[in-house]
Amino acid sequence: MPTARKLAAVAIMTVAVILTGCTTSTVPTTTSTTAPLRKAPPAIVVAVDTAATPRGWVPVDFGLAQISVPANWWYDSPTVGWCPERPIPGLVLAGEDHLPKNTCLHPAPAASFASVASAGVEELADHPEKPMLVNGIPVYVQAGGLTYWAQSLDAYVHASGPLARRVLHTLTWSPLAVVLSRQTRPVPVSWRWYSFAGLRFAAPPNLPRVTSDDTFEDCPGVVPRLPPEVFLSTATTAGAPGCVVLPPEVTFIHYNEGIVVASGPYQSVQLPKNLQCLRLHGLRACAMSGNYGGVVEVIVAVPGPFRPTLVEIGLSRNGMVARTILDSVRAA
Repeated sequence: MPTARKLAAVAIMTVAVILTGCTTSTVPTTTSTTAPLRKAPPAIVVAVDTAATPRGWVPVDFGLAQISVPANWWYDSPTVGWCPERPIPGLVLAGEDHLPKNTCLHPAPAASFASVASAGVEELADHPEKPMLVNGIPVYVQAGGLTYWAQSLDAYVHASGPLARRVLHTLTWSPLAVVLSRQTRPVPVSWRWYSFAGLRFAAPPNLPRVTSDDTFEDCPGVVPRLPPEVFLSTATTAGAPGCVVLPPEVTFIHYNEGIVVASGPYQSVQLPKNLQCLRLHGLRACAMSGNYGGVVEVIVAVPGPFRPTLVEIGLSRNGMVARTILDSVRAA
């Protein structure tokens, strides 16, 4: 059976985002799991510093920001809500700067802690001091040096414990930020081209092609992720997967390369009304992105008899593969 994929319009940890021309990025909120992408990152170099992740550590994305933590730490977010019953070596929390009260009233102690969350409304005038640079990103230091405000990433990053400063200095742009930066990328000659559901697009040659008539709901997970494949669905039937509960360690976070293209009666996405969206080689496309990394979703208005087509692209490593895939999308 083909890999189970979720092909619904709005997913858990996913929300419609507005991309206006080439000037769009994320502005998440601290009161919800997702938020519109409203305005572009500043006109500076947007790149994932992969060297900022120490060997044996795992990157954790939230919106435009990425930090890294040791592989034996636990992960939590308002959408996951793990509640450790025994002492753990460390905990990283995405989306909030404290443990969600409704999921863990009495958490076991963690030797180290880190969080990454949206900064929300923050005035630059409240920070008269000059910013310092962390991996090329200007940050304002707060809370005795253990909290960073990164205006360009719309993020607060906090850490405590013996590894606090090492964690803070892993801060970098996320792969999503690279995709939304609109840095154009030529398609490598080795890539394969596909035509499906009124679209033509390219993908790396190492990704196997999988076709299906089915739509499936994703299993709950730490972060959304795609299988490393080119998954093409006519969405003419529906199904449900069997799910396995995964342990909460950050080692189970996987950001894969891959792409899903789906169009059919059981694929219910619609283009948002009265919005200016991204133009992909003349096509109107509105992006959707979960704050927790892993996947960027794009709804494309396809000419002719086709329904709006859903394109999901996996976010991994430095984001440049995803950026190149998105740049390749055009009418068939």
